Amino acid sequence: MMGTLTPDDVKALLEDRSAQGRAAVGGKIAAAFAAETLGDNERAIAESIFRLLARDVEVVVRRTLSEKLHACANLPHDVACTLAQDVIEVAGPVLHDAVVLSDADLLDIIHTRGEEHQVAIARRARVSEFVADVLAGTRSTAVVSSLVANPGASIAERTYERIINDLGDSPPVQEGLVDRAYLPPRIVRCLVEVVSDSLKGRLAANHDLPPELTESLILETREKAVEQLLGTRPRDRDVVRLVRALARRQRLTPALVLRSLEVGDHEFFEHAVAVRAGIPPENAGRLLREGGEDGILALYKQARLPEEQYAVSHLRIVAAYGPQRAPGRPLVDDDFIAFYDRGWVEGTDRD
Repeated sequence: MMGTLTPDDVKALLEDRSAQGRAAVGGKIAAAFAAETLGDNERAIAESIFRLLARDVEVVVRRTLSEKLHACANLPHDVACTLAQDVIEVAGPVLHDAVVLSDADLLDIIHTRGEEHQVAIARRARVSEFVADVLAGTRSTAVVSSLVANPGASIAERTYERIINDLGDSPPVQEGLVDRAYLPPRIVRCLVEVVSDSLKGRLAANHDLPPELTESLILETREKAVEQLLGTRPRDRDVVRLVRALARRQRLTPALVLRSLEVGDHEFFEHAVAVRAGIPPENAGRLLREGGEDGILALYKQARLPEEQYAVSHLRIVAAYGPQRAPGRPLVDDDFIAFYDRGWVEGTDRD
């Protein structure tokens, strides 16, 4: 890069009346400093230059310094603090990335600077629980939505409570909360009461809820769950994508599958048993419509659905998919009773 740095370089930099010139020279020195290509003496001179440039009257000079040094692990602490307290176009990169800033530094900036600085802190790769709690206390939608959307933010349960109490009705805050990788169970239950209907399906898919609550949320808001969980508007075959997304997240439970049959959501049921059985949906549909007793039982077992609920599930399947019965023919006839009495595994006795 540039040979050896000397006090004359500092003098030349100071005498340059062009802001662009100072920014260019300062940027080159900062790049060499960040790349760790300077010797000990040169590093000391470079740090002196940074302290001067960090207070330069021209924003372009300070911004260039920030852009070159924001991710530098060896950025002098006092320089980082000076840049972090500057206008946001200078402070932003340092607030977002500088690892030399301590929690105490960040708290000072939160208390003394405005929303834009707070948002930059909320988006840092790592935010401690303490800093997160102070950010939540700003009650700013922009700050808090950035915080909850940040997977690197550690958020305590008490802070979640504060967020829900203060901003629980804010759509961007709700969305960030629902998409967190983990939420304490009590917070999940609180969110059920405040999030919009369009987010309830995604909440049920992302987090542990009581089975009965998961079932009702998914089935009652299926169209909205498609849009929110998959990021697309409902259209043909979106139920397939929804079912597969639930399966990937281990939310396609036997209880949910059978509940869909019970409430008459046959499209969801058909695709759900297909995914659980590991067969194409069209094959599952054919078994349900044309497979007879043996086909229905084989599909039911392959989908790993509970044995104790087969009898009532079979009746619902026949009612939904089977041929129309002749007038006076009972729904449970002698053929079905004989078939069912053969046992869950043919040749064994039923309990």
